[in-house]
Amino acid sequence: YTKGGSIGLYNSLLILVPDYQVAVAILTAGTEESVINTVAEMVVQTFIPVLHQVAREEARNNLAGLYVSDGALNSSMQLNADGLGLLVERWISNGSDLLAVAEAYSQITNGGNVTSVRLYPTGLVTDADSGTRVGYRALFDTKPNANEAVRVFDQALNAWGRIDQNTYGRIGVDDFVFELDADGDAISVEPRFLGIKLMRRQF
Repeated sequence: YTKGGSIGLYNSLLILVPDYQVAVAILTAGTEESVINTVAEMVVQTFIPVLHQVAREEARNNLAGLYVSDGALNSSMQLNADGLGLLVERWISNGSDLLAVAEAYSQITNGGNVTSVRLYPTGLVTDADSGTRVGYRALFDTKPNANEAVRVFDQALNAWGRIDQNTYGRIGVDDFVFELDADGDAISVEPRFLGIKLMRRQF
């Protein structure tokens, strides 16, 4: 988000990047009005990639890894921070491959091919006994089938608009909760619609 203003020979620009909790304020003086835009471009192109890398490393250290269920239930999830979000590399529930189920569902509903499933933070945080519980949402990225006509209103481009579209037991299949310890490291992840908690084993 940006907000600019000027008076006389003075110009200002405020840049907010909520994803990284960063704000940048740029103030210039002089007859050349384009300076502020040049500085803004330099700042954004310099710092955003660095913040992106730091966020990826933090996600890899704090959240990525293998999560498995306790007991005899054959359920697990492998997560990796790939730079575009928290990538679900493998998802098994009671012996069933849920990534394959998602692909099959997408095919029979003409949703295209599922290219990836990623988890993104919602900003919802509550206190827990030993740390916090943090809400995440899964986005199922899809690519239209090859024989599908090009559309102006491409449904593959509005993934955020499909949150809670598919539910099980009145809970969105995209609704996930991480439990974090006091240091911000994940203890478990809970796909809420399955009613199970997967404990972090490898990271």
